[in-house]
Amino acid sequence: LAICGRAAGGLPVFDALKEANLSIPVDKVGCIGMCHNEPIVTVTQKGKTAIYGKVTHLAVGARFAFLPVASLKKVSK
Repeated sequence: LAICGRAAGGLPVFDALKEANLSIPVDKVGCIGMCHNEPIVTVTQKGKTAIYGKVTHLAVGARFAFLPVASLKKVSK
């Protein structure tokens, strides 16, 4: 988590994702340049990536009831 993500409450979101015992890896990453949407969760499944912004730890507990910021077919680094 970058500083902007931590300042926006990213650590409780990360902890909630880890505690949810998901069958997918949960990792911390650095800045992706969308500080205004922090905390951000990026989910990649079956070759598709969805980016969710302004995620709260409560949204994680509510079965990922957060709104997508963008949906991408391919993410380039």
